[in-house]
Amino acid sequence: MSKVSDCEKDIRDLKRYADELERALDAVQRYSGDTVWRGPAGDRFRADWGKRSKEIRASLQYAKEEMERVKKKLEKEEAEKKKEDD
Repeated sequence: MSKVSDCEKDIRDLKRYADELERALDAVQRYSGDTVWRGPAGDRFRADWGKRSKEIRASLQYAKEEMERVKKKLEKEEAEKKKEDD
């Protein structure tokens, strides 16, 4: 198997994990509303959660972008190697 195909498999797996994490974030968001959790503790949690969930989503987006960058780099290297071999 080539580096690119290995990378593509890893990227598919990582994207799947990222999607699962995003679904988990959405579920927490749905269940953290003031109809479920009331009072000062709920307010503190929602304020903290709002900040942290944005940070997590930003990290996931960055990770996805980096995965694509690495994949493109490997594809380029493999294409260059193929040219040299021909």
